[in-house]
Amino acid sequence: MKEELRFILLSIYDLQKFAEAKNAGLAVLNSAILLGILSVYSTFKTNLLLNISVFIFFLSIFISLISQFPNTDKVIHHTNENEIKQPNIFYFGHLAIISVDKFLEVFKTTHTTFVEDNLDISIIEQIIYNSKIAFVKFEYFKYSSFITLLALGFLGIIGVIEFCNNFINI
Repeated sequence: MKEELRFILLSIYDLQKFAEAKNAGLAVLNSAILLGILSVYSTFKTNLLLNISVFIFFLSIFISLISQFPNTDKVIHHTNENEIKQPNIFYFGHLAIISVDKFLEVFKTTHTTFVEDNLDISIIEQIIYNSKIAFVKFEYFKYSSFITLLALGFLGIIGVIEFCNNFINI
């Protein structure tokens, strides 16, 4: 039965790597956009919106970088363990919330002959802890993505303003 636990643990590790890659990719994208903005910074007339956009891109990069050092002590969930009627032990969002005892309870419903030992408990603790880390990393990515979209919206507004100014001056 340890193979199922190993499979879950490896899946959570893969999710962590995926979340890290998403955050790193977003940080690189934001950095590239920021470098592009700063290279043409002096040609824009609407500097207030541009300054706000630059600040927001820096904030998004900062959040993406913070995600590389997650603090699982402050994991905020919108639900608690008792509100989940059927916890899914393959979903990191549920695993980040449930306890070892709840995990064992759910696991034993499908593996009735399973008898845990200390190694199994350690693996389950790692599964839950790494699920919290993955959860935090995906939350940071969600916030950073929203902030990036906000900054891109400001850039869109700047582009419309510049277009209108150029159209009026023709």
